[in-house]
Amino acid sequence: MDATGTLETVAQVSVTLSGFSGLVVAFRSGVASSLDSWLPRERLIFWLLLVSSFSALFFSLLPLALGAFALSDEAIWRSSSLALFPFLASAVGAAWRVNRRLARAGHPSVIPHVWAIGGPLTVLVAGVQLANGLGLFVAQSFGVYLLGPLLLLGMACLMFVAFLIYPSRR
Repeated sequence: MDATGTLETVAQVSVTLSGFSGLVVAFRSGVASSLDSWLPRERLIFWLLLVSSFSALFFSLLPLALGAFALSDEAIWRSSSLALFPFLASAVGAAWRVNRRLARAGHPSVIPHVWAIGGPLTVLVAGVQLANGLGLFVAQSFGVYLLGPLLLLGMACLMFVAFLIYPSRR
């Protein structure tokens, strides 16, 4: 498998998804709408969409940037995994806290199964990234690292769909 080509593809898809989200926001909200007029759940979904897509972009380009320093493949995947771990761990924690706060305030999730599956899956992938970064696997590999950017891209796609199906106030 060509790591460079795969990571470039993930980067292109994440940029495209970010662009589409901008169009959806423009059509959904209208010209006079501002982020302040959105419901809290809409803001969370939009925030998660942007964070997921831009972080998929960043973490798909990170190994390519590290490769410019003529590092070994093992060093690239270990470093990339060690960079991805704290991001995933902190992002899932922050998202869970905000989701729980919104649910308690009367703003239920439109896709509760995503939270039930996505949260533990993100924790699992974060743990795999930590193990890869610490060298606990026999070989630090591209395939193990790729789980992270693919998870982020998948979450961005789910948030895009959630944003589309979220009930409009009109």
